Amino acid sequence: MNTAGGTHHAHRAHGSGFCILNDLAVTAKRVLQRGAVERVLIVDLDVHQGDGTAAIVEDDDRVFVLDAHCADNFPHKKATASRDIALAKGTGDDAYMKAVEEGLREVLEEFKPQLVLYDGARSVRRSSRFR
Repeated sequence: MNTAGGTHHAHRAHGSGFCILNDLAVTAKRVLQRGAVERVLIVDLDVHQGDGTAAIVEDDDRVFVLDAHCADNFPHKKATASRDIALAKGTGDDAYMKAVEEGLREVLEEFKPQLVLYDGARSVRRSSRFR
């Protein structure tokens, strides 16, 4: 876990959204390259979609990206994650938690990751609904 978070907009060849290095995608690729694990799950619960992460690992079936984010905010052109949970502005805590729990349960059962990387720099907080 990187407590700084928010690096998920950086792409292979360029930075974006205040992000210059995509630590999630680089870490996933590195541990796979070293043979430390065979399957990596990236759970991205930042309110913005991790377009850079999704783009960097899109052709690698050893990496699964579960991305829960607000459908109507930055980046305006979304990438395609392994599983996008695009939520409407105003989504409350209960609906958010249900969607994330269902998605996470399915991914864990089907993909069976050996390593989970998490980003949640701007995830939903109580009294701070999706904006």
